[in-house]
Amino acid sequence: MGCRDCSRSFLTGDNRVNRVARSGFSVSSAFSCQISAVSDARLADTSFAGTDGAPLINMAAPLRILAVDNEPTITFSLKYVFAGPRYEFTSADSGEAALTRLDANPDPYDVIIVDQKMPHQSGVELVTAIRQRGLNGKIIVLSAHLSSEVRADYARMDVNEMFDKPFDVEELRSAVNRLAA
Repeated sequence: MGCRDCSRSFLTGDNRVNRVARSGFSVSSAFSCQISAVSDARLADTSFAGTDGAPLINMAAPLRILAVDNEPTITFSLKYVFAGPRYEFTSADSGEAALTRLDANPDPYDVIIVDQKMPHQSGVELVTAIRQRGLNGKIIVLSAHLSSEVRADYARMDVNEMFDKPFDVEELRSAVNRLAA
């Protein structure tokens, strides 16, 4: 797929969201390319089509998603992965900011997406704090830092899904839709 603005190919084949630092493009060009590819993939999604192939219109409330990651490129990309009327997307740049949102309204999110490696509070510490508050919501971990020990910690806390970065956009969207169903 190519960027609508610069015509360069950025995300191809498996729709992986890659870090801008590795892209070789300028920040604005890389964002345009990421957005185009993710948007094109989202528009081509037929997993929610009726028997005649026409997209189904979901009149239910949108899926509420909180993404917690200190990397702005990740939350920026996720904003476009989960755009449109089916999703209500919110992001927080730290565990502390996420807990503040959760304390203000303890059950506002259908799915919480958490990064493992963040300053001041790891993903494991954040999920522990979420569970200590009695919130049993669905949690997905996205991280480039998932050792077997960290995976075991998350499994003990009933984390629903774990994905390595870079992640596959379609797999992540499918997991969110499945968990929120």
